[in-house]
Amino acid sequence: MGAATGGMREAADLAALCVQRTCALLKADSGVLLWWDEETDVLRALAEDHPGEAGPTTARPGEDAAGMAFRWAQPVIVNDYSTWDHATKAGQERGFRSVIHVPLMVRDRPVGTLGVQSLEPHQF
Repeated sequence: MGAATGGMREAADLAALCVQRTCALLKADSGVLLWWDEETDVLRALAEDHPGEAGPTTARPGEDAAGMAFRWAQPVIVNDYSTWDHATKAGQERGFRSVIHVPLMVRDRPVGTLGVQSLEPHQF
């Protein structure tokens, strides 16, 4: 991936490439890279690929798979989102079945998450 990102200067372009490549590698239907806004304490989408969706994704630390991965600094894997106790209305409306979010770390501190979702049951 280093050669493909060598000329990119914009963080959003690099984030979009990460989401695209991660979705392809894991055979996921959609993905999102969220970056923590320290001032507002919200994770905001730097890049996302949700077909047919409008509006940026956000998450609060500790909420949903992205927020839990960020808060705990550990991957969160959900095999059946439709029955998961922490599922959000937005995730359910998008039809997520399987979800994984991993924290993005800088010097042992989470700064965001990278996640992918599948509309069919999927073992990530």
